[in-house]
Amino acid sequence: LWRDAVWKESGVRMEKQQLGLWFYWNLTEHSLSNPSAAPARTIHLWPLLSLRNNGAGRSQAEFLSPFELFFPHNDKMRPLWPPFFALYRSDRNQGESRTSLLWDAVTWAHSERRRRSEFHLGPLLDVERAPGGGRVSLLHGLLGWERAKGGDLGRRQDRLGPEPRRVGDDFGRA
Repeated sequence: LWRDAVWKESGVRMEKQQLGLWFYWNLTEHSLSNPSAAPARTIHLWPLLSLRNNGAGRSQAEFLSPFELFFPHNDKMRPLWPPFFALYRSDRNQGESRTSLLWDAVTWAHSERRRRSEFHLGPLLDVERAPGGGRVSLLHGLLGWERAKGGDLGRRQDRLGPEPRRVGDDFGRA
């Protein structure tokens, strides 16, 4: 029922603890060439929780995670199926973060490098802030307010009303 395993693979020392076939799964990876490097760790408590930390600054967390354990190395499947089940998802990577709740109905993201942040409440509300200005839109762009820095001496330009059509909004038209 309980299993502990230690092995070496491609210059990495692997330590795995497992309960049953998939109920609890904890894998820790240590670099043999750089012992002072932070270890990578993956934890699954099926079907409730999946946690990943690559040891180099990227971490992921997912609450209600029935598929992650069964497809650990399938990068094509990972973005497709988990959003249907995840009540909470978080992805952080060196100053970049994205968090979502309730099947991606509420999302927020922040980028320190680009100094940009976003908040989305389904199709009802979008709020974006960046160094060049900000934008708020209601009902997926039916109404919007935009503030952009521009012109002489950094004057602000405000606009309120329907959002202008963007390039690529005309699907199927040449």
